Amino acid sequence: MDILEKHYPNEDHVLVFDNAKTHLKRADDALSACHIWKTPSPSLEENFGIWVNQKDFDGKPVYGPNGKVLKMKVWMEDATFADGWCQSLYFKPGHPQAGLFKGMSVLLQECGMNHEANLRAECKNFQCPKDQTSCCV
Repeated sequence: MDILEKHYPNEDHVLVFDNAKTHLKRADDALSACHIWKTPSPSLEENFGIWVNQKDFDGKPVYGPNGKVLKMKVWMEDATFADGWCQSLYFKPGHPQAGLFKGMSVLLQECGMNHEANLRAECKNFQCPKDQTSCCV
């Protein structure tokens, strides 16, 4: 900024910064399209969740006998939309698949987005082909 003001005092300047690493930051149990499955979880034993570090009551990491931080699988938090609508990512009690992760297909259908069942979950590296709108879910 000092250099611009010193050497170009009579010009307007627009500086754009993109701190890409912060784009990926979210709570450990937050939804991530990079990791979720297309279809519902097959069973409670194989249920989809996020592996997080175990913490004690003071919020400090819990270590195992090998000296490594212990991990545990937790459910992702429900999705909340700008209009306040909350969408559960897991089937609710009473549903035949109660407690299982819904998967992208079901989540999209609940939002009113229909797609072909044969679409892949994602394009390689999340890079859809140019001008494609129905290549993946």
